[in-house]
Amino acid sequence: MIYLITGTPGTGKTAFAVSSIINNREGLFKYETEDGDMVDRPLYFCHIDGLNEKALKAHRLTEEQIQSAPLNELVPEGSVVIVDEADYAYPTRAAAKEVPPYIKTLKELRHHGFTLILMVQHPTMLDSYLRNLVGKHWHLERKQVGTKLYEFYRCETNLSAACAVKGVVSDFYKPDKKAFRYYKSASVHIKFKKKLHPIFYGLGLLLVCTPLFVYYTGGRFVKRYYGGEGQAESVAVVEASAAVADMPPQSAYPATVAAASNPLPPGSKVEDYRPRIANLQETAPIYDNLR
Repeated sequence: MIYLITGTPGTGKTAFAVSSIINNREGLFKYETEDGDMVDRPLYFCHIDGLNEKALKAHRLTEEQIQSAPLNELVPEGSVVIVDEADYAYPTRAAAKEVPPYIKTLKELRHHGFTLILMVQHPTMLDSYLRNLVGKHWHLERKQVGTKLYEFYRCETNLSAACAVKGVVSDFYKPDKKAFRYYKSASVHIKFKKKLHPIFYGLGLLLVCTPLFVYYTGGRFVKRYYGGEGQAESVAVVEASAAVADMPPQSAYPATVAAASNPLPPGSKVEDYRPRIANLQETAPIYDNLR
């Protein structure tokens, strides 16, 4: 089967491939014998700078060797072949030009138990005949919030559209640090600085300001519509209770009943109907003008 790994420089293609080797991704690099033992498959690579061949038990191939003959004439059956910068070994070809034998025979990979893993920056940099033989395509792409790994079951040349499809298999990707022990990725490492979209800063500001807004506006609302009225009602009840408490026991009840059953005329007060002498209602101030 042919696997394809794509991504712009620095997205971690080689780290992904090396991590796949040491972690036996999808069981591609080891197989189980009848006795239950795990055995390494023969491993060959091309164009991976500084790969620790001894630690990974890998063997080197050149582009010239790959182009010179079909794989079954170069490596033993059951081998895994990893080709970085695969556009050197499998470059694009004019449509009128015949397919080279070393590419045409790749359609028979399974007959010999081969696994071919190709790495390139973009699928369109490879021979079109080879692209049609790809069985799985992993694509690494930088995003505002990190690098994402997309997975397709064929070679996708229109990556911008394919990655935007709803439901596409994807996950955030971070290179396995253990992989860097087995190869040299670059002589000088330049850290890629991500510039976040302004909307992310706006979301952060919103998260900070929302609780403060709710706290201050909610407090003012409660104070205005509940605290003030409650306080005024409490004062009114206290004053009314104090007035009734000051009345003699005999006159308090009749005056209260009268005030409750007969609404006061405009401009009148409760005190106008309070008799100066107990049990003599005519001594109330309201009747002074009638004498």
